[in-house]
Amino acid sequence: ETATATLDSGATGGGGINVARSAPMAIPLPSLIQMNQLTKNGTASIQTTAVNEFDEAATVTMDAKNAAGEIVGSDILNVPANGSAVLASDSFDELTYNFIQATADRHLLLFSRVNTDTVRMTAELSTWLQSPLFAPHIAEEVDYWNTYAYLSNSNPLMLDVTVAGMTESHTAVPAVTLDLEAMLPADVAVGDAWGQLMAYASDPFSNVNSLSGFEMFVKDGSDGAACELVDRGSTMLYIPHVPEETDIFWTGFAFLNTGTSPATATATFYDDNGNLVGTEMLTIPAMSKIKGLMSDLFTSEAGTARWGIIEADQVINGIEIYGTYHAGICGMALPTVANTWGILPDVLTGEGNWTGIAITNVSATDATVTIQLVGADGTVKAEKAESIAAMHRFKVVVADYFTGVTLEAGDTVRYSSTSPVVALESSGDLDRTFMTALTGSR
Repeated sequence: ETATATLDSGATGGGGINVARSAPMAIPLPSLIQMNQLTKNGTASIQTTAVNEFDEAATVTMDAKNAAGEIVGSDILNVPANGSAVLASDSFDELTYNFIQATADRHLLLFSRVNTDTVRMTAELSTWLQSPLFAPHIAEEVDYWNTYAYLSNSNPLMLDVTVAGMTESHTAVPAVTLDLEAMLPADVAVGDAWGQLMAYASDPFSNVNSLSGFEMFVKDGSDGAACELVDRGSTMLYIPHVPEETDIFWTGFAFLNTGTSPATATATFYDDNGNLVGTEMLTIPAMSKIKGLMSDLFTSEAGTARWGIIEADQVINGIEIYGTYHAGICGMALPTVANTWGILPDVLTGEGNWTGIAITNVSATDATVTIQLVGADGTVKAEKAESIAAMHRFKVVVADYFTGVTLEAGDTVRYSSTSPVVALESSGDLDRTFMTALTGSR
């Protein structure tokens, strides 16, 4: 595999090496074949989009395969340099197949949209394959919530799924949706309601880092939220956005400690202008999760905090889910690193829809951030520069920010910064029936 590396220097955990991988990639894609459970919330559709972060066009070969892994149909799609393209499977509609595998001649950013009559969700489908992966939260309120995990197994290998300490072995399939709620025991303790997904092989030579996917929380008769499945975690987590309109939005978190000893973490919160709002201590028991609303976990900071940093004495994972009191909800895995560039890949279009972005300078030095609106064909449609002071946050609605420019399907927002930042995009409709969210990817 080849990569381009650049060195960042930054404070507050912001230093590091930015790596851009240009090597080929192959991954099974989600489809209704694997997600037929979602049809109980109405007619479902699933769409995966590829975003090209490089200055050269990419070619994606789409292979429809049967249960034996034999190709029954193929199609070739092009992703323009710096552009995006939907990895459509329409050409396979008349075929009988079990899964679709996408193979690109260079690294691409992938994200999936999952829609039903009442649900709209987005999540990154990471091409950085790992094992094990973790589902930090499984909703215990099974009368109201369904929790699923979509999993791509690119090798494919045998799979062990552990929920609440109980392990089930699954046969090797390239793509599957797991009903995590159904695996919960009756009267499960809150701290035990999480999952681990681990690939394994019968020989000592196979690469078991073969997994990618996302978790979905779907409320009966209402919207849902999707979060990327997370890997082993980090001692640093960033909270990129806490909604300030507390009369409209609620905000919740789940934190997972997969270690064998308790984890102690300090959560530090700031306002948009970098002023310290407050700090809170968290203790996460060994092999356990904690969860709660912002108002319960971080009572003193609720209503005034706009973003935060969590520093732990051992690796932990975290997700954030927020939504309206009406219906719309969205979620994300909390970022573990800050970077000097990235992509916010999903700009909503259409009457009554909106997309907002937030970029936070988490370093101790001021940043100049270049923000571009890029079309699906890779053309830069608009560009602006913003000065974001140390520990400050910049936020804007995309349509209001790039005035005079028509937003179109396939548009993306790209940013580059002189200091490490974390970024988030959140979208929804004016009627508050749905929301989606993605963190800045690279």
